[in-house]
Amino acid sequence: MKRAFLIFLLSAIIQNSYSQSNISFDRLTTKEGLAHNQVRSIVQDVNGFIWFGTTTGLQRYDGKKFTTYQNIPGDSNSLIGNRIRALLADDEGGIWIGTFGSGLSYLKDGKFTHYTYEENNPESISNNSIEALVMDKKGNLWVGTREGGLNKFRNGKFERFLADTSDSTSLSHN
Repeated sequence: MKRAFLIFLLSAIIQNSYSQSNISFDRLTTKEGLAHNQVRSIVQDVNGFIWFGTTTGLQRYDGKKFTTYQNIPGDSNSLIGNRIRALLADDEGGIWIGTFGSGLSYLKDGKFTHYTYEENNPESISNNSIEALVMDKKGNLWVGTREGGLNKFRNGKFERFLADTSDSTSLSHN
């Protein structure tokens, strides 16, 4: 009898520990104000705002409403491009925005700074299609590009790391 009770108790504990938690989700779609239902990147900033990178622009969500940022041709204080691929919130309250084909933007205190590939400038970003953004412990921004290798951004300059078939210690692909 003790053994049967022990097996019952053990199976109840195991079943309870593996049961699904009561998790619920709120859906945010175009009906709630999202600019586009295809979201490529989501990040939360130091102030608690949720940022969404979509194929039609950048949006900040405060828990109730959206603020939309889009490219306005000829306006240097607008988003550099609307096809967002990567987002990164930094510790200083800024948002790094990687786009597909338009380059990199940084938004802080309502102002945009843009970074794009410049053919004759080896300290510019290596490609305008951004795939990934990561900040390391030293404060370096690492930017993964589509076919342009990897870039390290520090003190306003990019250092490029590209694939070199003659160098086995370089990137394997750009």
